[in-house]
Amino acid sequence: MANVQELTMQHRLVDWVSGLDPVTVGATWVLFLFALPFLEEGFGLETLVVGGLIGLPLVVLGFLAVSRRRAIADRDNARRATLTIMALLTGIGLGAANLAANVGLAAADETIRALLLEHFAEPLSWARVASVAVVEEITSRLFLMSVVAWIAARFLKNARTIFLTALIVSAFLFAVGHLPGRPMPPDSAFAALYASSVVLKSGVAGLVLGWVFWRWGLPYAMVCHFLANGVHKVFELMLF
Repeated sequence: MANVQELTMQHRLVDWVSGLDPVTVGATWVLFLFALPFLEEGFGLETLVVGGLIGLPLVVLGFLAVSRRRAIADRDNARRATLTIMALLTGIGLGAANLAANVGLAAADETIRALLLEHFAEPLSWARVASVAVVEEITSRLFLMSVVAWIAARFLKNARTIFLTALIVSAFLFAVGHLPGRPMPPDSAFAALYASSVVLKSGVAGLVLGWVFWRWGLPYAMVCHFLANGVHKVFELMLF
């Protein structure tokens, strides 16, 4: 009996691993490593090594989980080009909507406007704009959303319900992750309003990016995220 169970486990492991493309996994991990140094100033070799060691299981587990829950059919170059354009337009729309929300918040209260001015005082470099898109899509969509979907599938049977559960949970955690380190108003009521607005805006972005990732694939989610951040970079100084 023990030998049978061991063989069954081995077959399951082989089945899981066979769903991975080593080239895709390796390229994604290298991209993650390349993006890490641009996230923060003073990013040293030790941090890069630790980040790489953490990034590898994130990428592998993410691809393992998503391969069990979602399959994307092969696409020709014309379809890839179409999806790239759609991802670009979606990112532009997402960035414009986020900026419009910020303008509305700034117009509603001077305290929030001052906080937004402080937040945008040091514009992101284009390298950091790109690196944020890469790292956040790998961690929040490829890993987090895929693993949540895999866990949800242990308890749920309907594919749509599994997808929506993973989408909502990952979008919420993505949104909450935008709160640490952000300056808040001293008044608790305004602080709650501002924090809620940050979570709402980031949550909507997480829903859009999660949908793009699940339906189209990781590269298109990165493109969409990059354009959303890029629109911010180009227009935020004009508006604030």
